[in-house]
Amino acid sequence: MPTKPDGRNTPAVDAFVQFLERLRDTAGMTYAEIAAAGGPSERTLTTIFGGENVSWNSVKRMCATVGATDSEIREAVRLRNEAARELKRSSKAPSALPDERARALRGAGYLETLRQLYNQQRFPLLHLFGADMPICAFPTPPDRWDDVESAVGDLLGRDVPTRLERDKSRWPGDYDERGWDRYAELVAAGENNRRWDGPTWALDTMHIDSATGAVRIDCVPGRYYRSLATSELLDAELMNAVADDPDRPVGLERLPRRAWLHQQAGGPDAALLTGRHRCAAVSVAAAVVMRRAHGYDVLLTPRSEDVETHKFFNHVIPAGIFQPLEPGGSHLSDHFVDAEFTVRRTFEREYIEELFDAENYADVGGEPILTPANEPEIQRLRDEPSAKLYYTGVSLNLLTLRPEICLLLLITDPGWLERETATAAELSGRGGRPMHYGWEIVQRERDMPPGHSFARVLSLDTDLRPIGGQETLRSDLLVPNAAAAISLALDVVAAKI
Repeated sequence: MPTKPDGRNTPAVDAFVQFLERLRDTAGMTYAEIAAAGGPSERTLTTIFGGENVSWNSVKRMCATVGATDSEIREAVRLRNEAARELKRSSKAPSALPDERARALRGAGYLETLRQLYNQQRFPLLHLFGADMPICAFPTPPDRWDDVESAVGDLLGRDVPTRLERDKSRWPGDYDERGWDRYAELVAAGENNRRWDGPTWALDTMHIDSATGAVRIDCVPGRYYRSLATSELLDAELMNAVADDPDRPVGLERLPRRAWLHQQAGGPDAALLTGRHRCAAVSVAAAVVMRRAHGYDVLLTPRSEDVETHKFFNHVIPAGIFQPLEPGGSHLSDHFVDAEFTVRRTFEREYIEELFDAENYADVGGEPILTPANEPEIQRLRDEPSAKLYYTGVSLNLLTLRPEICLLLLITDPGWLERETATAAELSGRGGRPMHYGWEIVQRERDMPPGHSFARVLSLDTDLRPIGGQETLRSDLLVPNAAAAISLALDVVAAKI
């Protein structure tokens, strides 16, 4: 068996790798033969058998290629899940926030820069519990609260961009060429079960009704790595520019990528409303607000070190990219779009993944969840009389220029959380899952770096004001999108109670 790197040689990983070795030996196939027969590449197989890669998609392809039986595949799923949990527990100590970002967020320069760049009448910075946040929010009119799909506009195009493109000549001609280096880094780093270049629904045009403020988002198919390389880099550029003097705003001459995008779009405000000349993955976030004896609790948890952005920052859950499953081809059929181009389906998949640890949308058997509405956790949620899902509005992150569709899951029964936890535990192993946070969420307080708070909820009194300190709401500890999701949700809660 190959020697695994230090820190990976754990019992569950050993058992998983040894089982796969037996499957390969039974088939009598080399790495090269498995790759040639349609399995994972030789490089990927090396990481699998080296105990470094427990990606279910890669393992599933290998099992199919070597002719594993159904019972062998089920055993591979079981061992793989145990190995993934053990790797998570034995991961290295958490790293601190990058120096540039930490310094930038301690000052007011980045906020003042955004105020100067963008029209504060149309795109004002959000104010939450006494603090300004680098994001603006557009509450939806009350008559749209019940329509979860209200913000979803048209899908303008059916062709999904190429995945993991390694040829720079195929980098889109209307993108900033400086994004290629970051994209190439992501491609070179490869994919695993916690980071992959999945398809996304990306911003084409954001329409804001001048009379009602209602927002509609037209989308195009995109890819996650492209969004990281063209939209998320705008955030890093600003943080780096203000880090040396964090209380002083900077001009566009210090922000060349943002300046280029403004020019291509026809001005700063226009750049906020178009996703052209980049890939701006749309996201979805739900604030879960639960009635409690003291008032209300909002699920608010720190993001793990394994996520690509905002490591250890507090965020609402469930939240994630507005995206479909990986399509079977490069062109999307009407049937695929009808099934996948929906906010509710994204919410339901994220709910199962983040609150019940269904990693990467995998069901209890390891296959993708094609219809999350059929999962027992979603059926219970839909049947729960005290639970109601609302659409609250859209936020626009001024650091990344990416929009997010915001939801509220309001639960009026103070005993729901304990009851749901007990029901999930009872059904675990019998077609259901225990309530256990997924890999994107920090599991233990000792996994947090110094200076970051560890919490599971934001507690509010009956007037919807924070109880005790507001440590979890500091701008250097809170994902901006979480601030907007909470603000929009509490507006609806206040009207409903």
